Amino acid sequence: MNKVFIFFVWLACCFGMPVAVNSQAPGPFSAGLDGTVSIDTISIPMPLENGHPLKLSLASPRPYTVKSGGNLLGEQYTRAFNIYLDEKGFPTIGIVVDMRLLAKAGTYELAVVVKKTDSTLETITVTLLRPAPVLDTISTAQVTIDGCTPSYSTALVLKETSKLANISGLVVHPPYFNICNDSTLIAIDKRPVNLPAGTALEFIYHLNNTSIDKLPLGKSIGFAQVTSPNLQTPLVIPFEIINKRSSWWIVVAIVLGLITGLVVRHYLADKKQWEQQRMNGFICIENIQKEVAQIQDKPYRDAVAQLLLGLNALLEKAGGAAYFTGVADPDIAAKIQEVTTAYNGLKAGLEQRLKDLDGQLKKIAGCFENDPPDSLMTRKLAAAGLSYKFVLERMEAFDPTAAEPSLAKTISGIREAIGDIKSYLLSVQQLFSKDESYPASMPQQLKTTIKTTTGTIMGSLSELKDDPNDLQQLTANVTVLRKMSGKLTALMNFYGESLDKAYKLPANKNNPAVVKFVQILAAWKTKLSDIATNAAGSPDAATYFDASFVRQIEQQWAEVLKVEDPAFGSEAVSPDTYSYTAVATGGQQPAVPATNIFDSNSPFWQQISAETTVTRKKLIFYGLLQTIILAVILCAIAYNTYGPGFIGTFNELLVYFLFAFSIDITVDTVLKYKGGKVV
Repeated sequence: MNKVFIFFVWLACCFGMPVAVNSQAPGPFSAGLDGTVSIDTISIPMPLENGHPLKLSLASPRPYTVKSGGNLLGEQYTRAFNIYLDEKGFPTIGIVVDMRLLAKAGTYELAVVVKKTDSTLETITVTLLRPAPVLDTISTAQVTIDGCTPSYSTALVLKETSKLANISGLVVHPPYFNICNDSTLIAIDKRPVNLPAGTALEFIYHLNNTSIDKLPLGKSIGFAQVTSPNLQTPLVIPFEIINKRSSWWIVVAIVLGLITGLVVRHYLADKKQWEQQRMNGFICIENIQKEVAQIQDKPYRDAVAQLLLGLNALLEKAGGAAYFTGVADPDIAAKIQEVTTAYNGLKAGLEQRLKDLDGQLKKIAGCFENDPPDSLMTRKLAAAGLSYKFVLERMEAFDPTAAEPSLAKTISGIREAIGDIKSYLLSVQQLFSKDESYPASMPQQLKTTIKTTTGTIMGSLSELKDDPNDLQQLTANVTVLRKMSGKLTALMNFYGESLDKAYKLPANKNNPAVVKFVQILAAWKTKLSDIATNAAGSPDAATYFDASFVRQIEQQWAEVLKVEDPAFGSEAVSPDTYSYTAVATGGQQPAVPATNIFDSNSPFWQQISAETTVTRKKLIFYGLLQTIILAVILCAIAYNTYGPGFIGTFNELLVYFLFAFSIDITVDTVLKYKGGKVV
């Protein structure tokens, strides 16, 4: 069609030219090539001279050069052209173009050299336009992997849309995915194909299953290049691969969220509350143990031990899973309250008993002042004193059960001692009121002083009062007797000292009679001292100083008087010189250490300590675990948002998880609120 068009243009020029023109130089020609054929032919009319076509010939076997964009092209392009002269009919220059060799679209300048009859050369310039094909896709290349099952969109369809040129040697290269650095994910036929102008062609592709594991979840985009010698630039086609988990993962996430919510509500929370109650129970046991460890009252300790053992037995039971087991947890708080109330009652009773005992002890404390070790009071109150000390020890050990009978024994011993001392003092008075209790050789003034003073001392017995209901009266009676004992001791000391004055011995102390009397005199003083202290514990003072001893004194003194120059004398004695000094009592003994379950080394206490440690760790663990879970949930809620479509990434699964968890917790809270459990 192009060459016919050029021919008619040439005719019009010829007939329109004036005859005066002798010749016409071959001007430049332009023509468009047909890109839909393999071989295209262009005919160029010969130039005219005097109205007749010139006779021309080709200057050489290949009388032409080819340029494009001003650049001279090489053999690869010149081989696409074939020049010949057609002298049949109207003479023309024919140009045959092999479109397969001239594959690249563009503008080509062909310079054809011809020779005239006069051997001059002429150059005919022909501009040829090679049309460019337009390639486009009319489908989207997409692969969706749902779980392990891939699904594809329609086949990849490529179409030449310009309808001006064919596309030959078309090759679709596999797409390259930069996210996983792989070009083998999509398999596609790479054999070159031809695409006629205005037509479309399908390319079948599929997913390479061996490379699926390289794909991350979500959308991966790769790019495939379509190349052809006819295309000025390769066509880049995007490929999408959407890798998502199976939709069943939504169900899994929902179920996991519900289960986690269930665990948090009915396991962690219940376990934490249970362990907190156990911890409170162990703390209660520990506090009571510390208090009772210093108390040695056995019935009290046994009663408290029963309370603690009952509480401990409850604490050792399994709990915190009532929702799952259907068995209600023991009410530890109520048990703690019950044990605390019972313990406080026992403690109040013990304190009241100790208070009563302390009041009674204070009333009789004066009975056990620190009397001289060998005094009359000390000897008579010795048994009661031991019992009294035992009561003090039991009081120090908070043991009223052992202290109460000992206190009663102490009081009874004091009463008995008072009676014995009173009876003994009366025997002393009776002894020294008789003349036969004194040797005839004793100065009368000394006898009178002893009798008078003894009577005066014994006159204080009238101050003694017997009131079974007044314990302070016991102390008052003991005080009276203590004073009397002191005065009696002072009197006996005076009596003994006065004997040295009453009986003046000769200068010859080695005389047998003198020596024997000195011995008798010493025995006499000893007996006086024994009378003052009742050294033998006799109920009658006469056992110390009988009539036979008095006769022995008289007889021996008579022997002394036989010695030349006996020396003797007596001095007036005033009974007003006697005095009395009271002394304080000594300290008490330390308490006996605690035993039984309240001993820190006892197996029971070791077990309680171990359980307390374990429970404390469990409480910390459950609290920390619940805190971590809630913190993760709250942070995730703040951080994540719902995506437009489910892919199956961790974030998306977490959204569903949080949704289920929040719904579970919210519903549970609403139900508790309606049930009156939430304030």
